Amino acid sequence: MLRTPAQWTAFWVHKCMYLVTGVVLTSGVMMMDRAINVFDVLSIPAPLESAGLIAVFKKIHDVSCVVLAVLVVLHMGAVIRHEVSGHRILRRMLW
Repeated sequence: MLRTPAQWTAFWVHKCMYLVTGVVLTSGVMMMDRAINVFDVLSIPAPLESAGLIAVFKKIHDVSCVVLAVLVVLHMGAVIRHEVSGHRILRRMLW
């Protein structure tokens, strides 16, 4: 199936959103400097002890959060653009 440039752009932007979301989640866990308490049901020990490595993961986390925020805003803009131009993609997502 041949895709238009717009379809390829949408494909790769979605892939980037998934990748960056994974980086945000992974770096968020790796930057923890104390045990992770999950609703007082589960306690996960801090994965790293090195302050240097924790600082690196915090920087990665901060940057990836900003990148994800930009991608989400771009995604919302694309949805609005499609809706205004008559391509009812939100309607297709409804059950």
